[in-house]
Amino acid sequence: MRGRTIVSVLLVGLFILCTAGVSSAAGRNSVTGNGTRDYQDLSGNTFTATFSFDVVIKGGNVSGTFSWDNGQGLSFSGAATCGSVNGNVAVFGGQVTDSFGSTENAVFEVSEKPDGVTVGEGSTTPCDTSNFGGPIPITTGSVKITGPH
Repeated sequence: MRGRTIVSVLLVGLFILCTAGVSSAAGRNSVTGNGTRDYQDLSGNTFTATFSFDVVIKGGNVSGTFSWDNGQGLSFSGAATCGSVNGNVAVFGGQVTDSFGSTENAVFEVSEKPDGVTVGEGSTTPCDTSNFGGPIPITTGSVKITGPH
């Protein structure tokens, strides 16, 4: 009987350790991506923008970096200070300093399957995507959203 008690206590301890590891990862989303997206300006000229991001969203905490180069001389990079994940779409953003020396807010709205990216700079709120209309398909690269979404 004593052998069964010891085994039971060990199994309970192992169960607690396993579930503690699972619960510590609960609510954690990783949003990573890099690649290019072709687009046209109002005159019909085609440009290739490049992007890269590696952001972690866990509860109310957001960390990581992002960058964007529109292929026309505007580029920026910054640290994510806000973000959220809803299904296969993630939104994140923060303050950036662009290649012209302006400091303002930038926001990314990205999707996985289909992989897409929409970027805005100059918004008053770093994670405001109200005028976006959804991520635009990328040309090369990938977007990956992992975690409970």
